[in-house]
Amino acid sequence: MRDDDIPFRGVRSFAVETATTNLVTNSPQQPSFFGQPNAQATRSIVTSGNLAGWVKINVTQIGSGSLIGWFGGTIVHPNGQTRTYAIDAILPQNFNFMGYWQGHMGTLQKISDYRYSITWTNTTGVNRNGTIYLRSTLPEGATGSWDVYVRNYQIEQKPFA
Repeated sequence: MRDDDIPFRGVRSFAVETATTNLVTNSPQQPSFFGQPNAQATRSIVTSGNLAGWVKINVTQIGSGSLIGWFGGTIVHPNGQTRTYAIDAILPQNFNFMGYWQGHMGTLQKISDYRYSITWTNTTGVNRNGTIYLRSTLPEGATGSWDVYVRNYQIEQKPFA
């Protein structure tokens, strides 16, 4: 970079930030939650305390394939597009999230205290349905009582891969 190309004194490089588009609408009612067959879970909105506004999922039975359910329904993820699937969460031990794209799976990585995220470019050659699944490492059919807290469910359309 030439000195006359420096965006401002002391900086010799810069990035251009391009906006992404969130494909879901967040509100106190989000994210919606759909239970997996054989799983047992209830959903409620926390109305007081430090977690006011978070969605509480109380899991009492692990479902088929150790899945509990998915958030926000599914959204078509077109071939060739890059999207980020993300959610804020407080998870008990033995629980995590996976992104699901009709057979293409990846575990959402913890990127901050509460944020879990994965970015995926659909290069399968066909459109896929995408969503975020809550799952457990506990065996299918396990029973107990586990509280999962979630908020800020997002599926973001990236303008570039």
